[in-house]
Amino acid sequence: MPVDNDILSITGTVQTARWNTDAPLGTAVVVTFSFNSARASYDTVARPGFSAFSDAQKDDIRQALSVWAAASGISFIEVPEAVGGQVRFNMYDMTGQLASNGQQAAGFGYFPQYQTTNAGGTTLYTPAYNNLGGDVFLNANFYAGNDAIMAPGRGGYSVTLHEIGHALGFKHPFEGTPTIDPAHDNASYTVMSYNRPSTTVSLGTVDVAASQYYYGTSDVSHSFNAATLTVTFTGTGAGEWILGTELTDVIYAGGGDDYLRGEVGNDILAGGVGTDMLTGGVDNDFFVFNPGDGFDTITDFVAGAHTDDRIDLTAFHTDLAHALGQAAQIGANTVFSFANGDTLTLQNVTKANLNLDDFVGVPNKAVNDFNGDARSDMLLINNTAHTVYQWQMNGTQMSANLLVGTINGAAGWDYIGNADFNGDGRADMLFINSSTHGIAEWQMDGNNIVAGPQIGIYNAAGGWAYTGTGDFNGDGKSDLLFLNATTKGVAIWQIDGAQITAAPQIGIAAAGWAYTSTGDFNGDGKTDLLFSNASTHGLMIWQMNGTQIADNSQIGTVNAAAGWHFTTTGDFNGDGKTDLLFLNDTTHGVAIWQMDGNRITDAPQIGVVNAAGGWHFQDTGDFNGDGKTDLLFLNDTTHGVAIWQMNGTQVTASSQIGIINAAGGWHFDAVRDLSGDGKSDLVFENSSTQGVASWVMNGTQIATSGQFVSYDSAGWHLYM
Repeated sequence: MPVDNDILSITGTVQTARWNTDAPLGTAVVVTFSFNSARASYDTVARPGFSAFSDAQKDDIRQALSVWAAASGISFIEVPEAVGGQVRFNMYDMTGQLASNGQQAAGFGYFPQYQTTNAGGTTLYTPAYNNLGGDVFLNANFYAGNDAIMAPGRGGYSVTLHEIGHALGFKHPFEGTPTIDPAHDNASYTVMSYNRPSTTVSLGTVDVAASQYYYGTSDVSHSFNAATLTVTFTGTGAGEWILGTELTDVIYAGGGDDYLRGEVGNDILAGGVGTDMLTGGVDNDFFVFNPGDGFDTITDFVAGAHTDDRIDLTAFHTDLAHALGQAAQIGANTVFSFANGDTLTLQNVTKANLNLDDFVGVPNKAVNDFNGDARSDMLLINNTAHTVYQWQMNGTQMSANLLVGTINGAAGWDYIGNADFNGDGRADMLFINSSTHGIAEWQMDGNNIVAGPQIGIYNAAGGWAYTGTGDFNGDGKSDLLFLNATTKGVAIWQIDGAQITAAPQIGIAAAGWAYTSTGDFNGDGKTDLLFSNASTHGLMIWQMNGTQIADNSQIGTVNAAAGWHFTTTGDFNGDGKTDLLFLNDTTHGVAIWQMDGNRITDAPQIGVVNAAGGWHFQDTGDFNGDGKTDLLFLNDTTHGVAIWQMNGTQVTASSQIGIINAAGGWHFDAVRDLSGDGKSDLVFENSSTQGVASWVMNGTQIATSGQFVSYDSAGWHLYM
């Protein structure tokens, strides 16, 4: 809009003292306000005779605010005094304080304050909160106890309109540079003039023009929840700037190329479709990025373990390792490039610093990941002293060799395995006492034991034995599974950290049936149980819902007479539902049952292993990071290593990827993701030198390989 001298007479030429100083001129803004009954904690000036406003006076001030709000894109939200407010109204005894005309002051207001930062030689401005900037003070000598004089049409109301103008960033038109045409220095043009009657109840033409110049012509769509002190903003389909407040803000931008700024407070920012720039501001912010959102950039994300900013990637239905596998370090930034073309850039964030704590909706499925970086770690335990060390891994490098603690082996405690019992995405350690049958946890945060309680004792005398772990109620916390060798009972301990929230027997396996494996066969995020019948060769699934069996159907019968047997589970088509893998002892065929709950959707033979050539099935993994389980084969004669890359029931590639140096003492040990890229890697040990090495995989290609350590196998045991 055109800016004439009259407008500049109240804005000045340095136009940074405004509530949207971090956005272009004309950006709509929401400003909070409150009424002080006592001097604010940040106000160090003596305020004698401080007085509270009456309810009638507060209503008059609210009306004056509405006059300014109606003129432009500025909106006001009232908050409780204890919460604060960007504009705080105060009243105290101003005896002896003079106005610009030398007369006793009726009131005054502070311009909005701002702070500056230097970014590559460019000065950036942001609003400053919780200070005198924007606060309004009225003279208690004039107005305390005098409701009538502050009513519209009286002098106090005219003063209130004027002081609110200062709180929005407007100066006196007769002071500073430039000044207004003397013929316009009156209330018809601006309430910032001293030449206005006490009956002034509306803004002048210059006030309206300047307000629209600063804050635009229309409000940003928003709502306020007074109970939670949350402001929710809703954008349009056009590109726009949306500025939050010092409260909790929820900002949905909608379409267009938008700029979102949360300012102060714990905010939620969702850019939506388009190319968006998101700045959380001070405090702990939550950024939402969904498929189809396009190209978003977060300018101030704070990454790392135990930091408080979060990115919600729930809608991508991925896990931590696969999400990090989509990220690359490009200069100082980390850039996520998702398969559908969406990109998310984290400015000035080092990819290596990203951690489970930085995300929501991306579970950490890395085996034995104690520090939440999506990389599988290893444990080294001394056979005599029972000292535990943790090897934190990064591909072919050991990034840290850290002391964890000492197991009380003398008292009968034995390390059993790892699981995530408190749902923090970090592996915890599980122990069983061979004498007392107690069960204990070490809840882990990296190599730190944050808690190490005994959580319970199982009834071994009654035939019960610990069998394994699973998340049977889908709360993200591992539970414990027990079987009874005598009664064939099946029991679950539901775990919440160190607490057993439920420990019932959930059922009894029918005669001939035996527990075989676990999986999530219906994709509901809850671990189910697989049973097999040694006589009939039937397979049955108990679909679990916590400690309740939702369904226990027989799903099919294995053709054992023809040489087939169940081997293991995997998700071969990447639909989030566990499938079954079968091998044939006679023909060496390989078959898959694709599962949908208790229903077999497809059950083909997918290939034949060249057993005559020395090959045998060894393990599973996701070697190309596509979310689909692949098959690993080893050759007993040539010591070759091969991968079948799977896409459902199709083998898309079946390459030999390398040869193990068996003559040099090396042998395959485990499949783990050591690099945290969502692609399974291979771990090898040397029985002669006690070396440990890895092949970091990229599909059927070995991206890097190397020995990263050797250890004393005579005195230590390595757990992967």
